[in-house]
Amino acid sequence: MIQILRRISQFSALVISNSYFVGLFTRFIYNGPLKGFCVPILNCYACPLAVFACPIGTIQHFLGLHMIPFYVLGVLGFLGLLAGTMACGWLCPFGLLQELMFKLSKKEIFLPKALSYIKYAVLVIMVILLPWFTGQPWFSRLCPAGTLTAAIPWLILDPINPIDGTVVNVADFVGDLFFLKLLILFLLLFLFVVAKRPFCKILCPLGALFSLFNKISFLKLHVKGQCKSCLKCETACVSGISVNTDTNGIDCCRCLKCVECENVKVSFLPELPQGRQKNAGLTPLIKNKP
Repeated sequence: MIQILRRISQFSALVISNSYFVGLFTRFIYNGPLKGFCVPILNCYACPLAVFACPIGTIQHFLGLHMIPFYVLGVLGFLGLLAGTMACGWLCPFGLLQELMFKLSKKEIFLPKALSYIKYAVLVIMVILLPWFTGQPWFSRLCPAGTLTAAIPWLILDPINPIDGTVVNVADFVGDLFFLKLLILFLLLFLFVVAKRPFCKILCPLGALFSLFNKISFLKLHVKGQCKSCLKCETACVSGISVNTDTNGIDCCRCLKCVECENVKVSFLPELPQGRQKNAGLTPLIKNKP
């Protein structure tokens, strides 16, 4: 039941965040008031269907102007403290694409754990330092989600210049950067088929940011009872994580499929010490005299 709800949530997020269908006919990017709000997923601002802004793109934009995006960081920090990476597992369309493509797999490639730390370098260098020093949103320029949902569609549609109303022939601007974007996208699409959520594990800066909260968020996973190393949690996990050895780890996207194992539980509030659980909330305010 939980996974049915998760699929509904994922597809709903996909449709709601990309519901400007009129853009396919007008060939204009939506610039209405909703673009002032960020959704906690990769959602390319330039996508012809996009209604909301991408948090990573917004962070780069403000840093490029030497301004600190307190609003975006505050929202992401609040969501991270609440549920860690749950937005990655329950909302992100690019995560959904990886899960669906992996279903085509006949043989799985297991990625080394060390690769998981690359996403922090991507966050620091591509999202923070390069935009600050160059004024350019370098991650957005190479983002595979943006290539798939914005660069390729506009190459087909040819957008209309909102200033003079002329048609922009995007093919005239195709260069080395575009082919580099395509190469990155196609390499990742191949990995999507043979590995579990490789982009999330290795490259996603938003996932890197949310993962910093997994150990301290209100929502947590717990291994109860005697683990028999049955690997049921690892087999079910969309990220291929063994919850017993990496509980609330940096690669967990909080998909909650691991609760299929009877020894894995999820809680939202911090647990009381074992000795206090039994009588929690039952101690009288005034004790009777002996």
